[in-house]
Amino acid sequence: MSEVTRKGLQNAADRDFWLLIGSTILVIVGVVLEVPESWPELQQWRRARSAQVRASENRNTWHVPAAVIGLLLVIVGVAGKGVFEAMLGVADGKLRTFDEMP
Repeated sequence: MSEVTRKGLQNAADRDFWLLIGSTILVIVGVVLEVPESWPELQQWRRARSAQVRASENRNTWHVPAAVIGLLLVIVGVAGKGVFEAMLGVADGKLRTFDEMP
């Protein structure tokens, strides 16, 4: 493979890696911004469970905390994916550098 082709492929891979990391960060921020929407509903659910307020039928179900737990799992999962993608990218870069050594 010519040096120009190799360098072009390496630059494209590096660019795509940073686009992936940027997209992951955008998803994390977007999901984190959803938390304030769920928080008041979770507080109402907690008050209903402790009988501090009269609850409607649905307030005693577990769908509210399950939704919040699901939201937190998505945040942690996407953040973890981003971290491990970054670690993989760094390791891949080091491997490419090692492969180029004479």
